[in-house]
Amino acid sequence: ESTTDPPRGGQLVETSERGKRLRSLRFLIHSSPSQAPRVNSYNKPVVGLNLKSESTVPTNSVGFDVGNSTIKAGWFSPHTVDGIRTARHHSSETVEEFVDLALAERPFQRAYIATVNKTASERLRDVLISRSIEVIRTFESDGSLFEDRIVGCGVDTPRTTGVDRVLASIAAVSLSPGQDVIVVTCGSAITVNLMTQDAVFQGGAILPGLGMMAKSLHEGTAALPRITCPPPPESTGIDSADRMIPAMPGRSTISAMRSGIYFTGVGAIDRLVHELKLIHPGAEVYLTGGDAELLSRGLATRHQFH
Repeated sequence: ESTTDPPRGGQLVETSERGKRLRSLRFLIHSSPSQAPRVNSYNKPVVGLNLKSESTVPTNSVGFDVGNSTIKAGWFSPHTVDGIRTARHHSSETVEEFVDLALAERPFQRAYIATVNKTASERLRDVLISRSIEVIRTFESDGSLFEDRIVGCGVDTPRTTGVDRVLASIAAVSLSPGQDVIVVTCGSAITVNLMTQDAVFQGGAILPGLGMMAKSLHEGTAALPRITCPPPPESTGIDSADRMIPAMPGRSTISAMRSGIYFTGVGAIDRLVHELKLIHPGAEVYLTGGDAELLSRGLATRHQFH
């Protein structure tokens, strides 16, 4: 683990671990129903999350993380999740190819799925079953993590709370025992989430991700073009995330759009974390997701990037 200073005066702690939501699946697999916390009321915070020994990690198992636009797979090992692969799930053929490549790389017999995209996860489940892979459990945004007492509930709408937000927070708590955590996920949407040290998910904030902001500008105006944000590396010849931070001021329409989108994301994250830190000043901040590396470079907030 190392500490570097981002260009705008904040502090960044980088780590080599990846796939936070997948890693959290490993802990969910070991959560013991017999040791589950007592729940007084479904909608009230409870003491949550009891984990079994690391020695109970199942062998030949893979966790699949199905997002709004991508699917990830990671192999469970005794200490982490490794060999992570990522692909976009445009079609059944894409999912089939993804699973077959994963099987060819390292055969597995069991699978766990976490999903915020029911259509894509059902497609994945069908492919896995057709390959004789046992799907042990699918974690969805249906409140089951709270109902099964895997984690404590501090939100008003548990049955619509995104499972990705909760799983990422569980993983962060496991990485920072005894501390409250703030988890920022940077994907199709950006979410800023709070989980207290007793593993009670407290909610947070949801805002458009960089790509969604770019799409909204194009579709909501007559003249602004469709752009990607950040631009793909092959279009710029730049493959370093910190060198892809947009310039200010933007001196063309496209560069002005990219600057506005990027600094909106960075500014929102910094402010939302600040608001949560007023209530939980000792909380550890984690950043994860597809756009996390790029957004990490502009944040003033001290954080860990996974």
